[in-house]
Amino acid sequence: MEDKVINEISLAIEKIVMNFHTFAKNKANKENLSLPQYYILFFLKDNKGLIMQDIKRGLNSSAALATSIIDQLVAKGFVSRKRNDSNRRIVNVCLTDKGKRIVNKLEKRRFRFYNLLTEDLSLQEKESMQRGLNLFVSVIEKIDKI
Repeated sequence: MEDKVINEISLAIEKIVMNFHTFAKNKANKENLSLPQYYILFFLKDNKGLIMQDIKRGLNSSAALATSIIDQLVAKGFVSRKRNDSNRRIVNVCLTDKGKRIVNKLEKRRFRFYNLLTEDLSLQEKESMQRGLNLFVSVIEKIDKI
């Protein structure tokens, strides 16, 4: 019985991941962004600027790939690089005003999507979903640290 429940959980998670990946990709494409560029913009917004090492870790990618993606975002005017005054080897990457505007636009679309996703649920169902998702995230974070 437990194997059946675990199988159903895994199938549901796979569907969720695929649907959210498609959603993010479509929103990114509408703004002429790749999916990694889209994720980096939100990552920078949530962290108010990062060093390349943090971006590389956040993308789970090589330094070369992270640098290439940042180069593309710099060329589009969405991010800027600033050398650290105390250590010139450290480069901080920050959103520009143009980058902040695009993230705000994307964020509004994302909010509308989540609003549509949950509009037919009662407050109690939304709260239940929130608790389940928070539990799921905490379990994933624990496993990721192992």
